[in-house]
Amino acid sequence: MYEYVRPFDGCSLESWTSTFEGPGCFAQNGDASKWKYVPASETSWIGRVNSLIDAAGYNLSVAAMTGSAGCQSPTQTFISTADREKLDMLHYASYLMAVARAGKAKTSTGSSDGNSGGILVGTTAWFAQKTNSRTTAAYGGGLSYGAVWEPYSWDLGSPLSHHSNVTGFNVSPAGTPSVYVRYFEKAVVLVCPGNVSAVHPVALTGGPYVDRMRHRQGIIKVTMSAQTGLILMKQQQENEDGRRQEQEQEQEQEQVQVQGQQQFI
Repeated sequence: MYEYVRPFDGCSLESWTSTFEGPGCFAQNGDASKWKYVPASETSWIGRVNSLIDAAGYNLSVAAMTGSAGCQSPTQTFISTADREKLDMLHYASYLMAVARAGKAKTSTGSSDGNSGGILVGTTAWFAQKTNSRTTAAYGGGLSYGAVWEPYSWDLGSPLSHHSNVTGFNVSPAGTPSVYVRYFEKAVVLVCPGNVSAVHPVALTGGPYVDRMRHRQGIIKVTMSAQTGLILMKQQQENEDGRRQEQEQEQEQEQVQVQGQQQFI
């Protein structure tokens, strides 16, 4: 007779990997040049990722937000292109350190594959229009447009290892800046959350890898900069996917040609 009602379906973790510092409320002054993107400290980062790992273990709908909500939330739309890319990649790579299932961005509690619930990516899909390579909003106004950031659509496959504490992914020698590495079936994810760049390059297994964002191939080792994230796809998988797409395109063209010939028979 009575249906059980949960008190809430999920929650969001504001400023999960970063926040923004600036005067007053961005929504009121609208000047992105007065705002600064500030990544979290490594200590805070470890605690926040571990919170998401815990949520993933219980299949809770917890959204890790790129920045703060409310009147500051539009800030990341209008920060510099370099800061926006750094913010998005650090945030998404950190999120991938916590996922329990297949590595791919999840943005809603429902799922077409039956995996309802689970941790979510919380971000803005708005990007600033550019004028002379600068965001127009940084100079008192301008338009923005909606788009899905490309890496969110990448299929990384399932994670190959799990840790209840993110420090289990730290591959750096003791006493040196930390680099966290997690391998997936089709990719590898790296994060250097501290404010000091890595001293030693990380030798990657299962490669070579491809950096899709910078169009680089043959990657077998990486030296991470401070407070950055990185997602690299397996080059072999990349080549196989490319060949598969070519075959599908050829088959589609052949079908079109056959259909065209049938019309004249």
